[in-house]
Amino acid sequence: MPKLSFNPLAAPEVWTIANRDVSIAVEKKTGFIRSLLFKKAKVDLFAQLRGGIPGYVGGIRVYDELDGQWYSDMTGRFRLSRARKSGDKVTFTKQFAGAPFTVKVMLSLESDALRWQVEAAKKNSRVADRSLRVYFQMPLIAGWDCWAPCQGGQEFAFDGMTDFSYMYLQTSWVSDNDIILPMFSHYSKGLDVGYSMLEPIDAKVPAAKFQFANGERCFNWGGGGGGFTRKPEEVPYLEAVNYCIGLVGERKMKTEVMLMFHRGGWRPGVGKVFKRWNEYFVPPNPKLYDYEGVFTCSSVELDFDAAAKAHVRTFEVHDHFEHYSAYRNDKPKWLKNSVKESLWHAFGGTKRTGKQTGKNAWEILEWIDSHTDREIAEAVVANVRGDRLSGLGRDVDKWTDKQVDEFLYRTPARIRKRLAAARRKGIQPFWYFNYTDGFRPVVEKRWPDAISRYEDGSYIPSGWQMCHNLNADPKYSFGKYLIRCARKIVEEYPQIRGFFLDCFRHYEVEFGHDDGVTVVNNKPAYSINFSYDAIEATVKKILHARGMCTFANKPQTIRSMRWCDGMMLEGNGDQYEEKYFWSALAK
Repeated sequence: MPKLSFNPLAAPEVWTIANRDVSIAVEKKTGFIRSLLFKKAKVDLFAQLRGGIPGYVGGIRVYDELDGQWYSDMTGRFRLSRARKSGDKVTFTKQFAGAPFTVKVMLSLESDALRWQVEAAKKNSRVADRSLRVYFQMPLIAGWDCWAPCQGGQEFAFDGMTDFSYMYLQTSWVSDNDIILPMFSHYSKGLDVGYSMLEPIDAKVPAAKFQFANGERCFNWGGGGGGFTRKPEEVPYLEAVNYCIGLVGERKMKTEVMLMFHRGGWRPGVGKVFKRWNEYFVPPNPKLYDYEGVFTCSSVELDFDAAAKAHVRTFEVHDHFEHYSAYRNDKPKWLKNSVKESLWHAFGGTKRTGKQTGKNAWEILEWIDSHTDREIAEAVVANVRGDRLSGLGRDVDKWTDKQVDEFLYRTPARIRKRLAAARRKGIQPFWYFNYTDGFRPVVEKRWPDAISRYEDGSYIPSGWQMCHNLNADPKYSFGKYLIRCARKIVEEYPQIRGFFLDCFRHYEVEFGHDDGVTVVNNKPAYSINFSYDAIEATVKKILHARGMCTFANKPQTIRSMRWCDGMMLEGNGDQYEEKYFWSALAK
């Protein structure tokens, strides 16, 4: 590679690709983006220089996690080959000096966006598997505005020095900077131009972030006069970082970002994203709009008269199931899930603790098997609120056998009767359904191949009491089972309006399976957020055939909402609302 230069390039030295909005020049000998001209405004993004900044290039850098090595367009040596232009697409291959892999880059300018793709491949079969991070770099201009779709990303002027980072899918513990709409906008209101960098909404991205990492650059203005020379690699760049990806076996690593070009604001960028991926933002079944109104979650014991007076319109039907994972039952009668959970609390179970407390799931089942129904009811009553006793009182000795039975058990007939009662009051029931939580004793016996695992092979807890985290991909047994359940549920309970899909919040990386994309710690893995893809498309067809809808709880990506008609936010406050709002632009 020749020394990095920002001298003007003659027409024969570049390939030019153009659409209605922009004209982009790609340097033939390096593959760098050297110019991005907004046609209408006649503004070149790469000519917006400030305070001694020598120039910008659009390029990439790659970090090899196995070898701990950086390979960068601006600081590394590389050889360019197979470079060519076809229509509005430029492709070339880079071999960075010392890298055990090659990198193919494709720049394709479509009518509404630039698609920027990177494909890495091992040089030979002796190269070890490895995790890679790919950084896509574009100019950040001091004085232009920035915006990201979260509370911490509200419009701000870029000052050239202050760091920022907005995380996608692999989210922080609690942050104003988590995003579920994977985009970042940079624009000038005065010049009325801007661009948005984004992950394609439909792409499988196990982890990404949009950042300005000045902690490693230490760029500063030097008193504002540009009194000293700045190294090209130290000037401000917006970076989209795609990670938790890599090379495994003979499989190539493929990743990409897109750039959309628009007027000087973030709203035009969002508008273009909404238009291109419209099917991810609008309900597949618009009938869900008919059920808008006050929402509540309860068991079928809900007081429907009181709920109707409170104008409840949508009802999440919880606790109809025997345990998490069994959302439809072949038994004529089964013990309510809430009974086991009440006993778990009674015997010392504690949420969100890293250690076992009280009785575990197997011990609770053993206790149930060794006690009478009336004894079980007495233990439950001692640990539940009075309003959950349906007026029975706490003296179980005074209950009839029928009252004990109805307090502890579900039957299909009882459920159907209560669903019909809800409908008569104008309350629309949605059946609780969950793709990831599984009661441990049952799933270890019936679907062990679908249990998610940590890197050391141990089981991953789901985050809910007595449950493992499951992989619902229909390639595995649990996903197949859920699809069979869905078909039977809509036949057996025609009173429901659809499904309430819980736990769309999952984003964990697990090592019990391989999704074909995710690579962590140089090993193939599975991003649980991808496990919704195939099963949700199948379940949605089952529901659509009967005019039914779905809504999902707290999705972590717009992508996972493709087949969902609506969103329920289990959380409150500006932080949650600013993040999850974007899944409900039209849902």
